[in-house]
Amino acid sequence: MKEQSPFVLYRNPKEEICYYLPDKQAYSLNSWKELLDDAFVFAPFVISTKNPIWVFNKAKQSEIKPSAIRELKIQANPNSQTIPYIASKNEYKDNLKAIKDKIVQGAINKAVLSRIVEVENKHIDLSLLFLQLTEKYPQAFVYLLRLPDGQLWCGASPELLADYNEDNLKTMALAGTQLINNRRLEDIKWETKEIEEHSWVEKHLEEIFLKHEIASQKKGRYTSAAGKIAHLRSDYQLNCATSMATGILQELHPTPAVCGTPTTKAKDIILEQEQHSRDYYTGFLGAYSKKQFKLFVNLRCMQIQEKHFYIYVGGGITLDSIAQKEWEETLYKSKTLLEVIQHL
Repeated sequence: MKEQSPFVLYRNPKEEICYYLPDKQAYSLNSWKELLDDAFVFAPFVISTKNPIWVFNKAKQSEIKPSAIRELKIQANPNSQTIPYIASKNEYKDNLKAIKDKIVQGAINKAVLSRIVEVENKHIDLSLLFLQLTEKYPQAFVYLLRLPDGQLWCGASPELLADYNEDNLKTMALAGTQLINNRRLEDIKWETKEIEEHSWVEKHLEEIFLKHEIASQKKGRYTSAAGKIAHLRSDYQLNCATSMATGILQELHPTPAVCGTPTTKAKDIILEQEQHSRDYYTGFLGAYSKKQFKLFVNLRCMQIQEKHFYIYVGGGITLDSIAQKEWEETLYKSKTLLEVIQHL
């Protein structure tokens, strides 16, 4: 059969079980406060009428075997959808310069600049694409979903936003990027720019914990692999009540790793400089209830249309950023999805 109704396919990091959640009654919300228990949520970078929070009923979820996934034969809807704006290399560099000017003026320390890579869709079987991503990236949260408005999104995210269970909350700081290039992780060296970026993310998290007067345990900083890419990472763990966990979750998004610092000012500059809409890129998704949730930042993701894949990529811009290097970083981040697409 061919799946055309709203659905979610996903696999948690370091697990083999895949889950399938078809839901023709999936609905949208315009506020965090309206979230109900037992849901799979798909939230945007900025909540709006165009990009609301989408909610799937997790009670409809079941485990699904690879053989059954292949039978779904998922393809993009033929209906016309809004084509994202594709910035040229010169436009990207102009945007980067504008952000650096804001940094020089003292408005921000860092902003994350994104762009979109367009790839032809040769009508590959998206069910196989999902399965290939689960095999290639066992450490990532892998998903494929269709929204009620027909949008089709897919990704393999390396970044946990928040994991809460039995009064225990886990989150991470993830920043800095470079190719592994067959090196051992312990042999990878980080430049001042990446270390500084990572420190800002850590500081942001620790300020949230301090505001709520919660002690946290930190593991890090260490080098973590995400496919062929290495990141600087720190892990945090803390004990807190359910009501406080939900409040902290709302403050975690968007993280400095996908937005910048200070977060509010960086977000305003991003919305001003980027010609495209991020939509659900750098939003978050995953299973949610008030007492237990496991949510991931929507990175290494793409929107799939009938004729093209639109891969969203970005990187942190600081005073030390070099335009050519930042452009190259977005290129190798796009390969997380690109290499799988091209081999199907």
